[in-house]
Amino acid sequence: MYHTYNQSGYENTPIPDENDVFKLVSRIPDFTSVYTHWGLGDYIKKAPTAGKPCPKNPGKKTSTKFRFRKGWEQSGRWHHNDIDSGASQGPIEFAKWYFGIGDDIDAAMEVLNAAGIEFTDLRGTGYQPQTTLNPITQTPLTDEQIAARKVEEYEEAKQKVISIAKAWQGGLEISHPVARDLLDKHLQIRGFPAGHVDRMPRHIRVNMNLCYHQSFRSENKNAFYAGWIIPVAGPDGKRITIHRHFMQKDTGAIVPEEKRKLMMGSPWDLPPGSHLEYDKPLVFNLENGDKAVQYNLGEGAETMEAVRIIMDEPVQPMISTGLLQNFIPKPEDIEGIKPENVLIDFWIDKDSPDPNDSLGRGPGEIAADRAIERLSNLGYNCAKNVPPLEIPVGKKGVDWLNAYLQYPLEELRQSLVN
Repeated sequence: MYHTYNQSGYENTPIPDENDVFKLVSRIPDFTSVYTHWGLGDYIKKAPTAGKPCPKNPGKKTSTKFRFRKGWEQSGRWHHNDIDSGASQGPIEFAKWYFGIGDDIDAAMEVLNAAGIEFTDLRGTGYQPQTTLNPITQTPLTDEQIAARKVEEYEEAKQKVISIAKAWQGGLEISHPVARDLLDKHLQIRGFPAGHVDRMPRHIRVNMNLCYHQSFRSENKNAFYAGWIIPVAGPDGKRITIHRHFMQKDTGAIVPEEKRKLMMGSPWDLPPGSHLEYDKPLVFNLENGDKAVQYNLGEGAETMEAVRIIMDEPVQPMISTGLLQNFIPKPEDIEGIKPENVLIDFWIDKDSPDPNDSLGRGPGEIAADRAIERLSNLGYNCAKNVPPLEIPVGKKGVDWLNAYLQYPLEELRQSLVN
């Protein structure tokens, strides 16, 4: 929508398809020239779906943090191990990250500019492209071509649903002695007390033979590990995919991979409000008799299991900074509760500073601050807890599991009271 003015004041007017920058991006026929225009030609020439160094901060030549996803030519999709836990990203997200663009519309215009597709900036803000090279001009897809692609996407989504269901159905509930024993071994290796597995949600499962896909490995060969798996649900509570925490089959030891935690490819994009299916929030009565609800939010499940011990309260892992930033309380959880009695504590990871952030914050803190601003405007009572640790040299960050392991429990609890 955009704004026009008549005698009664401003009103919203539907944007014509030919001027809708997001719809125009969806009509780009081939993203090869887009990423080439952005300087990723070398990434595309040889095995684009194989791991490559980060295009923004390359680091070691042997790094495999970044890769294009299967079908990237049509979808423009890619992932980076350090961004949203390796979740699939699109071309607009790439433009925002790569160029430090803060606005979705500006990022969409950058994509269209790189694709050589004409567009109009209806806001009249004088959009300035990030690159000045002459792009290869493309013709947007027709409705018929888009329809054909949607059929392909449907078939691909169907296969993903089958794979997700197979991985979930092949898992053992953690009440099963084999599953419980292996997960408890793993948690003890991670620093949790023996028996902590019995405090975790009962619907979590352990699959003894999960595929770790070659696209996430430096060697182009699948590996197979055990893993504890958690459903990922949309804002309506319906399950969409699963999140996997890999571990060795016999010992529960940490796997020799760059990423131990990976979400299975989602059959469709995760909408805002998606989350790990985990605990129900704590509902209690205040001294004045009013009902209140307490949320404890963070990124990783292991981090939040440490928070469970610290606070002795239910927890809600959100997997990634993107989902953390878009947290939405479920209507049924806050029904009949005053907004000021909706208590939301963010237990953030302390990450290395984002070079584009003027406040020197890391991605986790940026995501939490954005969520706090949005939720506070709705009247909710929000707080942010940062681990009381410095980031060790050579490390990307610290979290509340690190804090739990380094501080006596009562000292940690007392520091939170103060």
